[in-house]
Amino acid sequence: MGREHISFIDRNSVLVMNVPAKLDNDHLAGLPGTTLRFMNQFQAAGLVVDASHMQCFESCFAETIMEIADRVDRMGKRMVIAGMRPVVSSSAQRYGLDFDRVLSTMYIDIALDLIEAIKSRKG
Repeated sequence: MGREHISFIDRNSVLVMNVPAKLDNDHLAGLPGTTLRFMNQFQAAGLVVDASHMQCFESCFAETIMEIADRVDRMGKRMVIAGMRPVVSSSAQRYGLDFDRVLSTMYIDIALDLIEAIKSRKG
């Protein structure tokens, strides 16, 4: 089986980042810049990180996700992580993911609704 890649999809002006089950440094190299480029290209109202395929959460990915969250926040937008299983969420927190700054939900549809609600409140 070939190596999976991180992919991006525009869903009604919300950028969805699909994260594969296993990540390596090649996945993470330049990911913050790539993510922001796609957000600008699609004029995305926010970012949903689909982590439903992840089996573990490593420290380097936590750092990358927090960097992306900081950049998304500076754009005046929000990021929501969707689909993290409890064991993955626990390791994410242990490795530095700050759930006070990054919203999280079990389901991608709820994540999309959260971004839409935030966008609607901003007017």
